[in-house]
Amino acid sequence: MSYKTHREIIDAWPGGLPGFAADHDVKYDTAKGWRWRNSIPPQYWGDTVRLAEQHSVRNVTLEVLSSLRMAGKRSAEAAA
Repeated sequence: MSYKTHREIIDAWPGGLPGFAADHDVKYDTAKGWRWRNSIPPQYWGDTVRLAEQHSVRNVTLEVLSSLRMAGKRSAEAAA
């Protein structure tokens, strides 16, 4: 799968949003905020890549997370 947003990565997680929050050791509302903002904070990227591999969530790499963040910033700038 090729992800277009951080939200898609969260939605693809086993157990959905609750599973993503538990795996990242954050409150559900924190993960919900990341999903709503369509942005996984960079300090969690390493864990996200490692946990995705453990759960067989394919194609989650540091490069993917970074490019999605940059694409989101470009979209936000274009909308302003």
